[in-house]
Amino acid sequence: MRFLVETHSRQLNAMKFSELFAFSMLSIFTVCAGISRQSAAQLTSEVEIELHSAAWLRNDNSRLNPENSIQDLDAGEAFIEAHLSVSDEFNDAQTMRWLLKTYGLYATLTDSSGNRKNVTRIDEAFIDWKGGDWFVNIGKRRVNWGHAMAFNPVNVIVPPRDPRNPEQTTEGQPVLWGSYGWNSGSLNLYYTRDFDQNWESDLNRWGARLNIVEGEFDGSFYYFDGEPYRDGRDYERLFGVSFSANLLAGATLYAEAAGTRHNYRNYYDANGLAAQHDHVTVQAVIGSYILIDPESVLSFWNGDANVIVEAYYNGSGYSEKERKQYFEALARAFQRGDSTVLEDYELTGMNQFYALATYRNSFKERYAFELTGLLAQDWSVSAQAQIEYALSDYIKLTAITRHNQGSDDSEFGNAPIANTIECQLEINF
Repeated sequence: MRFLVETHSRQLNAMKFSELFAFSMLSIFTVCAGISRQSAAQLTSEVEIELHSAAWLRNDNSRLNPENSIQDLDAGEAFIEAHLSVSDEFNDAQTMRWLLKTYGLYATLTDSSGNRKNVTRIDEAFIDWKGGDWFVNIGKRRVNWGHAMAFNPVNVIVPPRDPRNPEQTTEGQPVLWGSYGWNSGSLNLYYTRDFDQNWESDLNRWGARLNIVEGEFDGSFYYFDGEPYRDGRDYERLFGVSFSANLLAGATLYAEAAGTRHNYRNYYDANGLAAQHDHVTVQAVIGSYILIDPESVLSFWNGDANVIVEAYYNGSGYSEKERKQYFEALARAFQRGDSTVLEDYELTGMNQFYALATYRNSFKERYAFELTGLLAQDWSVSAQAQIEYALSDYIKLTAITRHNQGSDDSEFGNAPIANTIECQLEINF
């Protein structure tokens, strides 16, 4: 699902009246903002409402949701998402602006206790200023690091994204960001107090990105560090590098690599006991974005087609033995009524190697078809196909089907949902 029902990284929160009220107010505000858009001279607003309906086949062999005990997946799901983006300039020179992005979710899906997950939040709320070569931002913002299209190892500024749905919007974080640019690059400095393993820190965090542009080459170096954790552990400290280069006509090669000084992930032995392998950890991805000739057989109906291919290495991922022992430890923990071991489950973190391929074709102005396949080292597979039809510039219909398959000890073989069919109606104004 759009909010990653497969990961089950957190328990669903109970729906409260205040949440429903806030969601209602958000929906009303989005409509009002859209109506007032034409009357504002400089105000820019965008409203997006998505209606979803999904039916699925539950994976009865999943050890992430044994006997439907974590999430109630006996029935399908319907949910509504609402996005609002509003921005305006402070002056005629357009050097200073403010921006607000909000998000609301109301879903019918529940956990085993009947609790629903409903969300109202502010994704971004910031003020920025640009004057000559200088740029300053203060407020809550989503900062994107890296050049990769799906996997994103260098981007510690925001929660990790799902490579099967890399465009999914996630919440930004409060950050003070300053930048100085020149003809061939820029230097960016960041300060925050809200970047931690659970994104709820009140300790100082800081980072830097040096960007270099030369012809068809675009490269960056990254550094991110911070104060020790409250329990005395050192912060992980990240060093990273990424680049993209147009080596051939219609083909872009890109790569990212990041190393962290510490690894605090739990690894389980044959007895189900957790231990940490505290050492330098490396994650890396290499890939290519390829435009397909409209006359090619791969670009049917002379559409605008492209292919993305990526290979990803996760140094903190589990080996075959470690993965098997994790699932065995998880089963023992559930038998004791303990769900804490589930928190160590990481999407694209249960293996060390992954391969991804995406094909997309937009044709006849209103249609688009996309196919994505994600293969893990354990030979488990997660596949997704979708077709889009734009009724107008403001309304779009999408049909999506997903399939997860693998052995009993594999990553996607333990996905709580085996097959999904979803329909979406997207309205923009």
